[in-house]
Amino acid sequence: MEAKEIDMQIKERDLLIFDSYFLNNSYIDKFSPSKADLYLHKLINSNVIEKFPNLKRWYNHISSVIENQSILTDNEGAPIHVITDIGKFIDVFGCSKIDEELISRLEKVIGRKAHHFIKRGIFFSHRELHRILTLAEQGKPFYLYTGRGPSSQAMHCGHLIPFLLTKWLQDVFDIPLVIQLTDDEKYLWKDLEVDECNKLAFENARDIIAVGFDLNKTLIFSDMDIIDSEFYRNILRVQKQITFNEVKKLFEFDESSSIGKIMFPAIQASPAFSSSFPEIFGSKRNIPCLVTCAIDQDPYFRLTRDVAGLLGFHKPAMMCSKVLPALQGATGKMSDSDELSCIYLTDTPNQIKKKVNKYAFSGGRDTLEEHREKGGDCDVDVSFMYLTFFLEDDERLQQIRSDYASGKMLTGELKLELIKVFDIILNLRFTSYLCVLQKLIGTHQEKRKEITDDIVRQFMTPRSLKFKSGSLEESSFENNEYDSVDFKDIVNPWNVKAHSKKGIDYDKLTVLQNICIQNTGDNIDLSVECIVDYYSNRKILFLTSFYKPFILVDLFGCSKFDDELIKRLEKVIGTKAHHFIKRGIFFSHRELHRILSLAEEGKAFYLYTGRGPSSNTMHCGHLIPFIMTKWLQDVLDVPLIIQLTDDEKYLWNDLKVDDCPKLAFENARDIIALGFDINKTFILSDLDYMKGFYRNVLRVQKHVTFNQVKGIFGFDDSSNIGKIMFPAIQATPAFSSSFPEIFGKRKDIPCLIPCAIDQDPYFRMTRDVAPKLGFQKPALICSTFFPALQGAMSKMSASDETSSIFLTDTSSQISEKVTKYAFSGGWDTVEEHQEKGGDCDVDVSFMYLTFFLDDDERLEKIRNDYSSGKMLPGELKNELIKILQKLVASHQERRKEVTDDVVRKFMTPRHLNFKFNSSKS
Repeated sequence: MEAKEIDMQIKERDLLIFDSYFLNNSYIDKFSPSKADLYLHKLINSNVIEKFPNLKRWYNHISSVIENQSILTDNEGAPIHVITDIGKFIDVFGCSKIDEELISRLEKVIGRKAHHFIKRGIFFSHRELHRILTLAEQGKPFYLYTGRGPSSQAMHCGHLIPFLLTKWLQDVFDIPLVIQLTDDEKYLWKDLEVDECNKLAFENARDIIAVGFDLNKTLIFSDMDIIDSEFYRNILRVQKQITFNEVKKLFEFDESSSIGKIMFPAIQASPAFSSSFPEIFGSKRNIPCLVTCAIDQDPYFRLTRDVAGLLGFHKPAMMCSKVLPALQGATGKMSDSDELSCIYLTDTPNQIKKKVNKYAFSGGRDTLEEHREKGGDCDVDVSFMYLTFFLEDDERLQQIRSDYASGKMLTGELKLELIKVFDIILNLRFTSYLCVLQKLIGTHQEKRKEITDDIVRQFMTPRSLKFKSGSLEESSFENNEYDSVDFKDIVNPWNVKAHSKKGIDYDKLTVLQNICIQNTGDNIDLSVECIVDYYSNRKILFLTSFYKPFILVDLFGCSKFDDELIKRLEKVIGTKAHHFIKRGIFFSHRELHRILSLAEEGKAFYLYTGRGPSSNTMHCGHLIPFIMTKWLQDVLDVPLIIQLTDDEKYLWNDLKVDDCPKLAFENARDIIALGFDINKTFILSDLDYMKGFYRNVLRVQKHVTFNQVKGIFGFDDSSNIGKIMFPAIQATPAFSSSFPEIFGKRKDIPCLIPCAIDQDPYFRMTRDVAPKLGFQKPALICSTFFPALQGAMSKMSASDETSSIFLTDTSSQISEKVTKYAFSGGWDTVEEHQEKGGDCDVDVSFMYLTFFLDDDERLEKIRNDYSSGKMLPGELKNELIKILQKLVASHQERRKEVTDDVVRKFMTPRHLNFKFNSSKS
């Protein structure tokens, strides 16, 4: 279909949507367009956009970019258009040109001439370099930040450009430097193993150190090794402020992109904030930085600058370079994925000579006579371009330009400037005519030989760095706070609401399976009671009328606990099942049979459960999975992992990131008070343990797309990227290799997860991705919800104190809450109640007794007496009050014995005691 025909199909309402979409986009006329932008531009007739001002700005920007051919690359580094006008390119990206006035000021500040990269326009643009020079003049602190994505073991000449300038800047300013090696990025984008990427980072660090950086002022880190507490907190801060919509536009992500790619921009942003490095900057949380990078990295830092102000941080200043062109010409950049385009730092003299002679694009003429007459074109000749980067002698470079442009110097002679007498240079015997590339690489190779593994490890160890005396003082910048279809029933990890006073119909979670939604039409009238979630490729609904024609619905797809399974469990453990199981509180499972078989055979498995610490205190409902888990740990004698998702609570709630681990610590105290065995239990906070299992987080993120999490969790384009990536974090403890301190090198130990049914979507996703990673699928046992005092239409929530019995409540508070708020299944008058009897199915007091009254006979008697009318609602509430008062008071006594030191021991990664062999299956 022709674009003109498609124009006719774009309705005014669609243009209005586009116009609204661009309303708050500050980079509407400053960004590098994606392929989708270019395609959409073709579809819109310029005559119809006058009434849409934001859309018009976007349209005109795309038109200008196309006309000027100033798009650099797509997200994978492939050229879309050739840069023909640097001035126009600066306008497109919204940065400023490094002009003569700025260079003069720089030279005045540093007391010497500017680097030839700056004078020759190789570093051609900046953002707020003036501000950095002012700090230098005033003796105030700032630091340098640059990086590298280690996609191959050998670096090429193009990779040296930012490091050569950064080394010079470190020397002239005498300031600390952080160098980020994004081994996680390369795993997410490339067909590499996660451990392989980390090894590549180590080898690339060796090349970077060989440039001559000062060990006392330089930290080199790989993302996989530094994702610790403070660094991860800043990642979360950034992720919370950025939506999928924003990264989609900047980086061309779509719904098929992995959630790892979507969350990655926050990782590259975080080193721009000094609080990510407490070992270096201590309590000085807001020291600005200067980022040196190639211009293709600018989108990352435009995003970083946008979010910095929202977090109360300084915006990073920047200096951006041109990219070193491929040997084949400036239409593409030198890339380590194409060895013919590169001069590697490991190349031999013969390899360099062969590559330059054979592949270097020439600006010379076809014949000797024509070249002598018309001269060569330095603007397109790759050999001359390389000399502008690597030949420091300005006079010699100008002489070569003049001779080549006039035809006096031939193409072969120009190439010879890059490739001759390499063997002399390697032996440190210099002649008057040095081969620039061979000198550069030969010298680098000699220096690299001196970089031992121990030196690399020293550079990559987080530590204090040296500053100018007295310079590390807080700047005058004021810190802001860092954290600044009508379905009746909803069941997901963040919201639970039921239409019926009886609460969720849990049978509907397990009975219907084998999805088969036939053509029901768009306007089918369904009486819908409950929605669990929505997959992008299939609808998952609960229907009141299961008899409706043509519709079969797959629900959670788990299995119901039946009598046969309970008997098998009791046989394996040699004791009666917990009343939570017998009474259907834990009502469903996934592959519990497999775990029981392992127990029978004496083979390894472990328990994993968790808690999202959204408040300082827990309530009775939070106890349910932990009471069950404690019982399982005792009867099965297995190790236990308890995850406290303080990162999740920051991303979803209005909390400061530094407050969340404090909540986790206090919640851990409540959990420990239940009596878990310290020798068999590890409690972790995500904010503190992220470094420990980040590699497995990456593995999961790489194999889960935005489309999948959107379908499972209801995310959309406005969701922040932290939420989008979080499911991988909750999945990761289900894999034993996340805990080498506990399980050694074992990657094949399965786990059993006790949890409430609203957490099931996380673990359906986990089970889907596990085989792709070569891991065992986790087994699950799922519980019903603990209802709010007001009734089973919603679950007890820590955010509503009137709905909850907290573990800190006094006896009088418990009595008042139950008496005042507990929904009753009784009747309005004594006479009516005694005649008709109470409804145990909706009475909250009776529901609570099913959880906390162990005595089956007593519970059955209460049921009979209440249902018959013999027991009145007040008497039933009194039964519950006594049970809850005893439960909470007992818990409070045990909690007092849990000191800070005990909590820290539980939360320290360490070997646990268990009866199976950690080296054998």
